[in-house]
Amino acid sequence: MSEESDPKILELAKSDVEILEYDFMKHISTLSLVTLGGVLSLAQSKSDMSADRVVLAVVLIAIAGAFAISGLDTIIQAKKKGKPLGWMYRSVRTISIYAFGAGIGVFLALFLDIFKN
Repeated sequence: MSEESDPKILELAKSDVEILEYDFMKHISTLSLVTLGGVLSLAQSKSDMSADRVVLAVVLIAIAGAFAISGLDTIIQAKKKGKPLGWMYRSVRTISIYAFGAGIGVFLALFLDIFKN
């Protein structure tokens, strides 16, 4: 990958940050849905996984997806009203990212623990 960025993306980032934020939240919500499917499929195929830890991973990933969708709505509402994104959006984005990371971390720890035994 080159060191230079696409000039169109740079100009878009300077002119309308909400579009980039919208795409990012859309990406997180899609990742959450796909990850939920993968986690549930792997959990069903491995019967010796701890059910409470699988539930924790699923809940964290679902929270990430729900907050990402909430972030999408926040962006749309702010754009309709012509207002900038406020503290609420920043909080939703942060919670979504951290919940997704924590859910993936819990599941990977659980999944890798199976191969240890």
